[in-house]
Amino acid sequence: MNKILGYVLSGLGLFGLVASSGTLEDRIPIIKLLPNNTMLIAGIVLIAVGIFIIIRAGNEEAIKAGEEVPIYHGKKIVGYRRH
Repeated sequence: MNKILGYVLSGLGLFGLVASSGTLEDRIPIIKLLPNNTMLIAGIVLIAVGIFIIIRAGNEEAIKAGEEVPIYHGKKIVGYRRH
């Protein structure tokens, strides 16, 4: 779920970067209300936050999968569990 949020935020950030270039002002008139610098900064921030969420969600999935660790009873290994 977190990865999806990261991709959505990154997509919105890319949209903000494109909107700050001025090419979409004719098609979407509401973009004219915000200054180009604001759109550019917001786009960069959204992309950075989205990438951070994507990377962090990927690390959490790797931790969840984990690796098997032996369970000892004395010196004998009696089983394995995921860590």
